[in-house]
Parts: sequence; structure tokens; C-alpha cells
Amino acid sequence: MINQSVDQAAVDNLLVNFDGLKFKSIKIGDDSFKIITNLSCSQLFKSSVDHDGDAIDSREVGLNSPSDLTPGVYEGGFKVWECSRDMVQFINDDLQLTGTINCLDLGCGSGIVGICLLKSIEGSVDFQDFNQNVLINYTLPNILVNCKQSSVNETWEKLSPRVNFISGDWSNFPKTKRYDYIFSCETIYNQDNYPKLVDILTNCLTPNGCAYFAAKSYYFGVGGGVQQFSDFLVDKQLTIEEIKVFPDCVERIIVKITIKQS
Repeated sequence: MINQSVDQAAVDNLLVNFDGLKFKSIKIGDDSFKIITNLSCSQLFKSSVDHDGDAIDSREVGLNSPSDLTPGVYEGGFKVWECSRDMVQFINDDLQLTGTINCLDLGCGSGIVGICLLKSIEGSVDFQDFNQNVLINYTLPNILVNCKQSSVNETWEKLSPRVNFISGDWSNFPKTKRYDYIFSCETIYNQDNYPKLVDILTNCLTPNGCAYFAAKSYYFGVGGGVQQFSDFLVDKQLTIEEIKVFPDCVERIIVKITIKQS
């Protein structure tokens, strides 16, 4: 199921409770971000209710889970992953995007990639994550605190026309919008998802658009990685090339993907 919006009651709850939330700072190159703490995420959950009036249990969506991933239930959204940091640094140092363009932060989690884009471009940024509760209680607070220039209500009023939230499995991703740029970090660990990613790229990129994926060279225990993804694209209508490598025990790589020109 795909949800192309966040529940207004949940947004209202966030705005009412925003001043009581706590954030931690992270630095990426010359840029810095504020990220909501796990405790404040839990507080948001506790102050929210579902449509039946029952309190939402944060453990059900991974916030307090001992595992980063529960396939089909929680896909690691409550964490700032290494490759997200790499992508922010790449956008700031190498791409330096400006102007009115439409972007997608695919598998956004903390949202720092999309936030980086919101602060530099004049167009729209769509934030997608598997879990809607990640978008409401993690991504959105991070967007608001990092883009806040006046009151939080005024900030949301200015930002809301420029952002869209999409939750659910990639197999149902809407094909109604085209993006100039798609950014995705740490999303190619599961080879079962490769056909879904190819479908999104081929249907949602503009003809001259491009996608940037940041990922580890190999994900031990799950089988995916940059080479596996590159091999999968060989006979598809997409080209892929390595753009930047971050040396480490397991290399982290940024690749550029474009649609083959006929």
C-alpha cells in the first residue's frame, strides 16, 4: 500500500509538541544537521493515537527494535546511515544543485538528503520511506528543525507546498510524477528489491534526469551490493557508472544512473 500524504492529525500533533522535542547535532563536511532523538520520537508516538483511539506502540515500527531491519515490516528508517552522510557531502561538494527542479529522496529515513536539497533548490522534494511512522515522527521533525526560519507553524506553511510524503512498498510506488533527480542511500542491500527499483527509475525519471545511489560495495549477510546492482542493470534500459568512492574496510560508492538514449 502507498500513502501519498501524512495524516493531518499526526502533523497537528507534531506542531503542538514541537517545542518540547530534543535534537542532536551531526556534522557532515561543512554542513550540519539536527536530528530528533529517539526519546523525543517515543514521546511523539505516545502523544499520538491511531484512528481507533489506541496509543501507537513505537516498538511495532522499529524505533526500539534490536535489529536495524525487519523485512516487510521495518526497513531501517530510524537511523542516519553512513551512505546518507556520503550523499550529502557529494551533493554539497560536487553537484551543487540550484534552480527549480523536482527531486525524490527514495528510502529517506532521517531525510538529511532531502533536507540538503530543500535548502539549495527552489523546486519540490518528495520523501519516501517504507514506514509512514518514520515519515511522521522522524523525517518531518528533522525537516522542520533544519529548515526553520520563523515559527514552526509558519515554516510548515511555507514548506508544505514543496514537499510530499510517500510511504509503502516500492512495488506500488506511484508513477504519476517525473523527477529530475532521484537520490537513494543504502537501498540496494536486498536483491529482491532490484526489479522494483528499476521500475521506479525507468518510469519516474525525466528523459534527461539522473539518479544517484550511495551504497556499500557489498552487504554481508544479505547479498546485495554495488556490483550486484550493476550486474542486474546490464540488460535494462539504464546505464550506471561509479562517480565517487569512499575507501573503508567495506568501500562505500556513489553511482550515477541514467536512462539509455535510443
